[in-house]
Amino acid sequence: MRVSKGYWLWGQFDESSTQELTELKTQVGRFLQGPTFDIHLTLAGPMGEIDNNIVNLFFSLKEQLHEVEVQCVSYGCREKYYQSLFIEVLKSEKLTKLRNLLDETFTLEPRHFFPHISLFYGEEQESKKNFVISKLSKIPNKACLKKVSLVKVDEEVELWKVIHQIEIG
Repeated sequence: MRVSKGYWLWGQFDESSTQELTELKTQVGRFLQGPTFDIHLTLAGPMGEIDNNIVNLFFSLKEQLHEVEVQCVSYGCREKYYQSLFIEVLKSEKLTKLRNLLDETFTLEPRHFFPHISLFYGEEQESKKNFVISKLSKIPNKACLKKVSLVKVDEEVELWKVIHQIEIG
């Protein structure tokens, strides 16, 4: 079951990757109407309430974090609201290490990790999503994770907010 409120850790991309991925999300939006959200790759979560100790812990990670180049595998879709239409990402050793570091640092319960970059949230027929995928530009081979963000998540996607962010390099 997905937690609808809490704090999550996202990976966000360098400027050129963000532009390229946002353009694909815009192409999807010409066919499917869903909520507005920032391009990201969910790394870990959820956390309940956070306090200054959690925030300090978050910023203390800066020296341990390194930019991660993620390999985009293919477009995909599922019958899940938050995994409706996406770019599947290779679960590489570097990406898995980053996720494990976050899980361990914040003592998060291990959860299934399905790395992906969402392009659409919502409920739509699979046939329509596959039609949309057939109209999209070629996926980028890679994208560069350049930031880790602490994000407040609410039931309403439009209320999601990046609270803190670390540039990694």
